[in-house]
Amino acid sequence: MGLAVTILGSGTSIPHPERRPPAFVVTRGDCSLMIDCGAGSTTGLARAGVGLDRLSALALTHFHLDHTAELSALLFALRNPAHAARHADLPIFGPPGTAELLDKLEGVYGSWVTARGFALHVHAVRDRELFAVGPLRVTPFRVEHTAQSFAYRVEADGKVVTFSGDSAPCDALVEAARDADLFVCECGALAGERIAHMTAQDVGAAAARAGCKQVVLTHLYERITAADPLRDVRRHFDGPARVAFDDMRFEAR
Repeated sequence: MGLAVTILGSGTSIPHPERRPPAFVVTRGDCSLMIDCGAGSTTGLARAGVGLDRLSALALTHFHLDHTAELSALLFALRNPAHAARHADLPIFGPPGTAELLDKLEGVYGSWVTARGFALHVHAVRDRELFAVGPLRVTPFRVEHTAQSFAYRVEADGKVVTFSGDSAPCDALVEAARDADLFVCECGALAGERIAHMTAQDVGAAAARAGCKQVVLTHLYERITAADPLRDVRRHFDGPARVAFDDMRFEAR
């Protein structure tokens, strides 16, 4: 059956008319795992045809606001009477501190962000400790961005999709992307910048080391896209590479 990936948000914290902040959804059959929850990502889910009653789980890569700002809106929407048909519990995976983040949101918004008719199950991920979401096998890899930032390697049916989250170049990211059919990698830095993000050349080098089959660049500022990032990726990686846009869909079969 393979894996399908929809880019819910290909942008950053900087508002852009065509790029929402980071978020993705990977699906296999009726199972849908959301990766990150940037502003506008619930709209992205709707555009992708993934109803909130069908969302199987959410995994956060780290706590920066461009990756988490829609979390309260997601929880608010889930408790709306229009979604009263949802009865399945919702697992939320994330770095240590995810439960505290949800507690703080409840402290601000009260019962407006508490589950109704189902339960939230919060799980703190650990480096390279596999967890399952339906048929999906997910392995977190601790990468170099914040003190607790993770890439996610998602596997099913012999196919692999890796989401970098935010990261500087590091061996852990290469291992997360090892032999991936699709490597969805952030590209938030220009050549010469060392700001705990990847340059296009960094992405190409990591993809080549990992033996990836296809690369998709995301977390894109206008200054990055204006600099022809695919040219720099191809200095190291000779496989297919694309610049992501919101609502793009990819398949690993």
